Amino acid sequence: EQLLNQRLQAQSERTRAIEALREAEERLSMLLKSLPLALYTQDGEHGDAARQFVAGDIAAITGFEPDAFTREPDLWHRRVHADDSGKLHGPFLNGERSSEFRWQHADGRYRYVLDQALMLKDRPGLVAGTLRDVTEHHQLQEELLQAQKMDAIGKLTGGIAHDFNNLLASVLGGLSLIERRATLDQRSAEIVEMTRSAALRGKQLIDRMLAFSRHQSLSPQTMDLGEMQQSLGPLLAPVLGGLVTLSWEIPGGK
Repeated sequence: EQLLNQRLQAQSERTRAIEALREAEERLSMLLKSLPLALYTQDGEHGDAARQFVAGDIAAITGFEPDAFTREPDLWHRRVHADDSGKLHGPFLNGERSSEFRWQHADGRYRYVLDQALMLKDRPGLVAGTLRDVTEHHQLQEELLQAQKMDAIGKLTGGIAHDFNNLLASVLGGLSLIERRATLDQRSAEIVEMTRSAALRGKQLIDRMLAFSRHQSLSPQTMDLGEMQQSLGPLLAPVLGGLVTLSWEIPGGK
């Protein structure tokens, strides 16, 4: 009877241990599914070897259920962007490999995936790795680079605008000196006035460039196209040398 009790107690302890192990596995599985990554194993270190997804939420990353990769062993490699296929065959450095490439999601769009793998020392020939969708991180990096480019363009624009502003100030000052010190006939006076109008219009453009470089808000204003036609036509005619004819079509005479 004592031996029977010992056996029953041992069986009960074994059952409790199995239940505890099952609960721990379920908790681990739920934890892995809550993380934005998937775990896989791969026989062989070559990038074109078939992968078995063993845990994590692969469906959220790829749009495919894990069994889809079992039915189609080449599914993973087939949907890698053609320009990034070489990244799957990168060498292992100190037993580790990390690569980022574009992978075609089930919805047809390409997503950026970070693949980190390592060779298992106790299981020669077996590779274990993780996959993570880093599309949002990649987009943020591109937005940051674009913002840095725009900032550099703004600084360059500001420097150029200041230089042109000084040149236009000299032009306007020179025109004023000509009017004060020379007796101009009607045609000459018209040319000076057209030149001043063009310089002032250029100054307005420079002001807008400076506003852009300082990230200031622009204030658009209504312009009279008829007045612009009268000022630009005579100014551009000598420059174009009669090779180009300007044709203005202003609806309603405005």
